[in-house]
Amino acid sequence: MMTNRSDDQQDRHPATQLDPCVDSSRAGPPSGGPGPRQTPRTGPLSVVRERLSAIVGVTAETRQESARTMLARHGRDRFGYWLQLVLAMAIATYGLVLGSTGVVIGAMLVSPLMGPLIEIGMGLVVGSPILVAHSLLRTLLSVVVVVVLSALLTVALPYHEVTPEIAARTAPTLLDLYVACFCALAAAYTTVRRGSDTVAAAAGTAISIALVPPLCVVGWGVGSHNARVWRGAALLFTANFCAIVLFSVAVFVILAFDTVDVAALEREAGQTGIDRLAARLRRVFGSKYGPALRLLMPLALVAAVFVPLRSALDEVAWSVKTRAGVQRIVERPRPTVRAVRSAIVVEQHAITIRMLVVSTSEDAAKLRRDLVEEIAGMSGVAPSVEVIAVPDADALRVATQMLTTTAPIVAPPQPDVTLVEREIREELAGRWPEPAAGKLAAWRLVVERGGRSTVEVVHFGPPLGAAGEAMLASSLGARARTDVALRDHALTESRVAVAPDRWQEWLPALHAAVGDALVARVGHVCVTSPIDSMKGRAREQALPAHEQAVQALSRLPPDRSKLSQTAEWSVALSASPCPASPAISDAGAD
Repeated sequence: MMTNRSDDQQDRHPATQLDPCVDSSRAGPPSGGPGPRQTPRTGPLSVVRERLSAIVGVTAETRQESARTMLARHGRDRFGYWLQLVLAMAIATYGLVLGSTGVVIGAMLVSPLMGPLIEIGMGLVVGSPILVAHSLLRTLLSVVVVVVLSALLTVALPYHEVTPEIAARTAPTLLDLYVACFCALAAAYTTVRRGSDTVAAAAGTAISIALVPPLCVVGWGVGSHNARVWRGAALLFTANFCAIVLFSVAVFVILAFDTVDVAALEREAGQTGIDRLAARLRRVFGSKYGPALRLLMPLALVAAVFVPLRSALDEVAWSVKTRAGVQRIVERPRPTVRAVRSAIVVEQHAITIRMLVVSTSEDAAKLRRDLVEEIAGMSGVAPSVEVIAVPDADALRVATQMLTTTAPIVAPPQPDVTLVEREIREELAGRWPEPAAGKLAAWRLVVERGGRSTVEVVHFGPPLGAAGEAMLASSLGARARTDVALRDHALTESRVAVAPDRWQEWLPALHAAVGDALVARVGHVCVTSPIDSMKGRAREQALPAHEQAVQALSRLPPDRSKLSQTAEWSVALSASPCPASPAISDAGAD
């Protein structure tokens, strides 16, 4: 007698149990009807789960009906689902580009993407390979559709600007995962308890755990060739996806959905178009370790995204604390200078500061050295500090008025950069005051918009001073036949050496020397470390100092930095290359 292979497999498919307290020997035969068939529960954990279900308002009938609705939904709502998804994608993409929070919230409410994720959790709990296969395939196709269409819309845009709405979804942290966890609990609750009292909760959940906007940001990053944007947004979506699946599984297990007769419900749903994938999942679900695998799978997904999100949170915490510390140092009153404007950027373990002060060039140079030393000692990172001095407040006021005037400004013609560079090179060779300012190490010509030229000079010696800067700028401008401003970077060759147990006194000098070399883009930083000769607790305490030296020197080109092994801590900023000696690497920190 011939039998239908698919029906025979389904008849033999057990209602897989996730409850360790269920006595499977007392289970009755599979019911072919649509009504609920619950496995008897006798253990104390089962009693607790039944009581929790009663409190929430979940009964045997509502469990069966929820699973039946999800199994039948995929064939019934196919057109409506994809229409809502495409509309949500278009609304979210343009809302992100416009930077409109209201438009993005509208896209969150339209998006139907939460449904398949909850259904994956339900399928894992009830042990339905058909529900898991359908929901997983729909989720993957939804991701591809949203990203591709959003990328195409982005390519068609006349500009690609990172708006605040886009930027807000490119740097997820562990806090975003926590938000997703609580939203997943709310989403699972609104799924098992449908009614007028859960409508507001469902809308709030859709807004809080935005799924389509991060995918649209991924598409925007792909369309605009911005890898940093699409990688960050992809991590945010992955965190939301993992949290929804994990916590929906947890809620459904607590409410005893694993007792649903899924075999009968799958027979009601009829044949599926993805029998092959469902058959493979059925073999996994029906294996000895099937229930454990179904629970561990979403847990493993969350664990996979936990590490990068935790690292991102640590980076944000460091940036916030460091920015506050740098702000206090910058705003500290100084007797010889008055800060007019300052810009502070702290990100990716790098600190950049630019200040405009009313003071002399000598005081500005001293302020820059003080800031580098203080900030490096506070943060452990060598900052990039630039201090620009103006002679008095009146000059600053005149310049500000010229910049803010409403009168039309005719831009002067752009100078011939090659000709200007040649004239300045020859003039510096003949006019540089080497006896008073030391040897000229480097110079750069910066031509700004509007034709204004700035010559940056770097030398090891005393600052030129306001009078010296004015005279040299006038000479250079006359030779090049254009307006020239001068920016002086005066460096001092120095060397600081301390005993092995006094590494705390050595660290500020290290960061100051590296900071000077970074800003000036010239000079050699030569560092020695006694870490290999230190023993026991003394070596353990000094290891962070050695690691900071390795990290700081890594920001300089290899030909301008060197770390060697001697019997003392030392750092030298020099115009000439470091002396030949055995070099060491960060292996000393192992």
